[in-house]
Amino acid sequence: MSRNILHLLCILFLVERAECQTYNQLRDSAGKLRESKDYAAAFRLLSEGIRIAPNHPYHNDIYDAAALGSLLQLNDTVFHYLGHLLSEGEYEMITCDAKNDPDFKNVQNDERWWRLIGFASKMKDDEERKKISAVANCISYQDNLKFYTDSILSALIRKQETGEHLKYLINHYNQFPPILRKGNSDLIVFSIKINDTTNSFYEVQLPHDYNNLVSYPILLVLHGAVSQNTGFPDPLSISKYGAFDTTGMNQFFSQMGYQSNTIVVYPHANREFNWMYPDDGFPMVLDIVNDLKRYFNIDDNRVFLSGHSNGATGVISYLLKSPSGFAGFYGFNSNPRIRTGGTFIKNALNRSYFNIATNKDYYFPVSGHDTLASIALSLRIDWQNHVYNGFPHWFPQFKESYAAFELMFKDMSLRRRNPFHNHLYWECDDVKNGRCDWISIGKLDTGSEKMNWQTEINFPVTHWVNNLDTSKISDTMVTAFNYPRLSGAIKANYRSNRFDIETSRIKEFSIFISPDMVELAKPVVVYVNGKELFNKKVDYDKEFMIQSFKTNFDRKVVWANYIQFKLK
Repeated sequence: MSRNILHLLCILFLVERAECQTYNQLRDSAGKLRESKDYAAAFRLLSEGIRIAPNHPYHNDIYDAAALGSLLQLNDTVFHYLGHLLSEGEYEMITCDAKNDPDFKNVQNDERWWRLIGFASKMKDDEERKKISAVANCISYQDNLKFYTDSILSALIRKQETGEHLKYLINHYNQFPPILRKGNSDLIVFSIKINDTTNSFYEVQLPHDYNNLVSYPILLVLHGAVSQNTGFPDPLSISKYGAFDTTGMNQFFSQMGYQSNTIVVYPHANREFNWMYPDDGFPMVLDIVNDLKRYFNIDDNRVFLSGHSNGATGVISYLLKSPSGFAGFYGFNSNPRIRTGGTFIKNALNRSYFNIATNKDYYFPVSGHDTLASIALSLRIDWQNHVYNGFPHWFPQFKESYAAFELMFKDMSLRRRNPFHNHLYWECDDVKNGRCDWISIGKLDTGSEKMNWQTEINFPVTHWVNNLDTSKISDTMVTAFNYPRLSGAIKANYRSNRFDIETSRIKEFSIFISPDMVELAKPVVVYVNGKELFNKKVDYDKEFMIQSFKTNFDRKVVWANYIQFKLK
């Protein structure tokens, strides 16, 4: 039998078996045939795969079918498939890809070709105009909300008589703007300014019966895979697709957010500006919280942070670098490691962490989570570790993760922020992250000797799961944390107007004073490293109070003044 006849019989066999194959099998077989330049057989298999696709064929497959049709000079088929792409909004596949693809050379003399290019170009222009308008409308809407809030705030400032009266007015502030919804949608898109030239946009899911006279808890959900995102979504694409994938990562965040009357927020990050690495985007989440407190009636003591994968690593980052505005931290499938500096686990003493891990996760082994939880508990950190067996990294996509979400939302319902802890421990290697509640490190002195209570915590991690085959385990040993820079630390305590501070490698620090901590009518006494450095009354500083409120819009924590210390 000749090779040509044998090849033909093989092609006929593949086509006859097409109905017995899955969509993915057909498209893979078509791809191999196309590589061998057998366009006719490739087209038959791919077109059959598109026909039997269980939900919707990939747009790339539709494009490839059109290209194969062009190579076979099947013009009607080409325009059928390209028209289908155009009807689904894939104009760039025509204006950018097909227009410059030599595979479509055979149809470029067909009058329908340039008519199609014209339609696609018009769609592109119309979409760009809509996008620009959506961005402008989003920013304009926020500007109006800010104008409303600023006017109320100005009236409040004018009304204040004394520092004590100003504190009362801030504590009882309850004038929030009416919120405009589109139709019956609970989804509102807002923007956050990243820098002078860049804005990100994020979704806010409101409770069905949101009332601006009632205070609500708020949960921010940080997504993973930040390195795979090169840009930010725009309000138009968010409105079209949203964050609410009912079968995906956010299914239970959304569902339980509604059930618990919690405002749920979905920020967006990319590889340049995110919550993990580098630090350029780290302020984004903090800025979003401060902005939302202007627009919505949020309970300042019930602001929560959660996330998955890179998002959970971000949750750890805020816990250990900037926890002041949050009540609780919840991470799914995290790698609990600060990527921009030291991982100072003892900083978690000031808050809590709720960890959800799975034993088939490649991102960080369960053995590592167990070790870290043991260390945290030995340090008396409020650290929960919940392990679910049999599930890979993308655990929240599984219906079985519902139980973990139930535990998480139950914990949230019981947890409140305490910004006036009598005991604080804070350590940093970058004073941009020097603040936790009422202590702020202003300048480090890493040339001085470290105190013996400032210890570096670390441990080896093994049993890494293979991402492609979760049954395979590597015994490669990786050190859990890096410490690229020297750090400084503070241990601080207060009781009955007396503060006792111990420092290690600290040059400057400040204590923030609230009437909810001390009696301002009596002297405040501060001992630093066993020496009395301050003993006098602290008065209300109204300008400082106003500026603080404008910055963080926190109604529950009003700082009356602060005391700065410069150590020799």
